[in-house]
Formats: sequence, structure tokens, C-alpha cells
Amino acid sequence: MLNDNRMNTKLTARKTDYARWFVHRDLCHLSLQRKWKNIYYPLLYLALAFISLLTSVSICEAQLNGSTGSSQQISNIPNGFVVFVVAAAAIATALILWPLFRLARNAGRKNSSSDYNKQLNALQWVLLETETNTFSLARTQFVWWLSLIIFGYLFLSIGQIFVPEKLAYIPLSNFTYTFLISLTTLVTAQAISTVRGSKGSGEVHPAWSDLVVHGGVIALERIQQLAWNAIVGIAFIVIVIATYPTTPLSLPNIPSELLVLMGISAAGYVSGKAVRLPGPIISQIIKEPSQPNMAPTFITIAGDHFSLGSSKMQKDETGKAIEVPNQQLKDAGVTVQVVFLDEKKQEKRDTLREIKKDDIITLEFDTESPTEFARKLQVNFRDFPSDWLTNFFSNLDSKKVKIIVINADGQLAAWNSSAEAVR
Repeated sequence: MLNDNRMNTKLTARKTDYARWFVHRDLCHLSLQRKWKNIYYPLLYLALAFISLLTSVSICEAQLNGSTGSSQQISNIPNGFVVFVVAAAAIATALILWPLFRLARNAGRKNSSSDYNKQLNALQWVLLETETNTFSLARTQFVWWLSLIIFGYLFLSIGQIFVPEKLAYIPLSNFTYTFLISLTTLVTAQAISTVRGSKGSGEVHPAWSDLVVHGGVIALERIQQLAWNAIVGIAFIVIVIATYPTTPLSLPNIPSELLVLMGISAAGYVSGKAVRLPGPIISQIIKEPSQPNMAPTFITIAGDHFSLGSSKMQKDETGKAIEVPNQQLKDAGVTVQVVFLDEKKQEKRDTLREIKKDDIITLEFDTESPTEFARKLQVNFRDFPSDWLTNFFSNLDSKKVKIIVINADGQLAAWNSSAEAVR
């Protein structure tokens, strides 16, 4: 009997050791998978670049075999060689920018509580303006020209490796001015947002339409800025590649008239950003009962740069807060829209309700612009039936409500129910 107990004890200990070994093996395997996933793409890019370079060398040597090695040889380079140089330059550009974009993505994910934003790729995180949760046009045009200049420089540098007599630093021509315009536009736009205030956050999630809208409102100055940057940038790529065999030693010159036009376009974009009012940004939705032990009949919206409601709260002689007309209201005031969402977070358009300024109380004014903006609003559901109120707060708790704040100038901020923003 004693021997059987000892045998069972040994078997149990051995099974425990086996189990620990399998767990350790699985953990090591998972760790290796994660490490491999982190280095897989860089290794793939390096491998493709290496293969492209080797193939390019073979083609070049085959074409130039038996020649004197004079500078005219570069005009004999076949089209296939150009394709490989383009691929090598594109991969090299990605290898330079990819780690920087990845760092931006990792930093952004740590500070973000949005599950949607955590799914954005590295490039989208670089373009994201976190204050408004929108893609920034100023950042986009800067990244666009930075990528183009790096690609063009690497393309010509790699291309001249195979003709030793041509080896030299590639002159930037007047592309220094292009980069200066894009950098100045970026810095100026950020300075305006800091001093003047950011644009409205627009829709709930960032989208590429953010590049041509200002707080949900179509902005023509943004459209022309985006159009001219795209046209000139695409023309630059085509000219660099098409004229490579004959002009391998410098980037193409941009005509001075076109540079002036780009400067005017950037100035128009920055000026439009400066003259427009800052837009609404929702940071929190608060639900609370109007009286103790009663169902809530209003919500409070907190954030920045809301247009004013038609009334405000003021203390009377006894110190009690009462609602009085807001004499500071000079424009059309703020409007709030409420719409229910289905299981897929799509809007149920037939449930859309609109609350005008007359049912909105300004609770807290903006300290810098108290005559224009508020930081906290109380939205009253005075004329809404009780069954709608019950349905609304039930949907609010179950994260099936979309709330939109629309300022007097049309700029808007949309908000979806989220656990972090409701209390």
C-alpha cells in the first residue's frame, strides 16, 4: 500500500513536470511568434531590396559589357533596369520611414482609449490630430513631400551606383523650397490651432474626408491645397522616372511660377484656417436626475468651443441657481441632435431628434471667449414623451446613441456612447 502511494506521488509529480514543460514550450513558442512578427516585414523589405539590387547589377553588366565605360553609357540602360531601381528606391524609402511611423503608432496607442483608433495603421497615426481625432491636412502634405523627396533622392542615388563615373551627391535643385513650404505650412497650422483653437472634431471616427472638411463643413481652401499638392507631386514622380537615363544627376527643377502657386495655395489654406472659428469638441456626456429619486430629464455635454444656448444659470438673492436669458448670445446658437444606433452601430435615421438653443442652457462659459463659446451645456428634454426618455437613457447605457453638437457656423462634433465618456 505504501509503495502504491509512493508510485502515485511520483506519477503525479511527473505529470506536473510534463505539464509545466508543455506550458513553458507554448509560452516560448508564442514569444518567438511575436518576435518574428515584429521583424518579419523589415527582413522581407531587406530581402526584396537585396534581390532587386542584384538583379539590377546583372542587367546593367549585361547591357554595358564590352563598352568603354564612358558617361554616355547611362543612356543605354534598359527599361527593365529602371523598374528595378524604382522598386529598390521605394523599398528603401519604406525602410527609412516605417520605423518612424511605427514609433508614432506605438506612442499613440498607449495614450488612446478608443478601440477604433487602436486599429489604425502606422501612417494613419502619423496623420492623426489627437485633439480633434481627425486626419490633419497639414501633416498629410508634409509627409507627402517628405516621402517624395526621399524617394527621388534614393532613386537617383541607387541608379548612379552602376555607373561609377557618375557617382556624386544628388543636388536637390529647388526642391528645398518645396520642403520649406510644406514645413512652414505644418508649423503655421499647428500654431494657429494652438492660439486660435482647433477645428471641430466632425464625425466620430477619423476618415480621409477630414482632409477636405473643417469641422464637418466642406472647405474650398483645403480642396485646392490637396489638389495642387497631388498634381505637382505626381508630376514630380513621373518626371524623375521618365527622364532618369538622360538626367541622372539631379532632381528636376520645379518652375518658379509653380513654386509661387504652391506658396499661394498654402497661404490660402493657412488663412482659411485662421479666419474660421474654432469648432466643437465633445469630451464627456453626463446624465443626472433633475431632482433626487427621479428619472433623468436632461444631459450635460462637456468639451470645448460650443456655441451658446439661449439661457444660462445664475444665482438669485437666496443663492439658488435659476435659469435666466443669455444676453451674450449674438448668433444662431447651438443645436444638438440625438439619434439611436442599431447593433452594428449604424444610425436609425427615423429616430433622429433635434434640440434647439431654446432648450439648451449654458452652464460654463469659455474663459477666453465667453461671448462666443461655452465649455459645458445642459440639454433639456422638456417636450419629449416619457417613453422616448426611457428609451433614450436605456440606449445611452447600452452604447447605442449618437449625439451631435452643431455650432452656429455649421461646424459639428459627433460622439458615440462609450464607457469612458458617460457617467
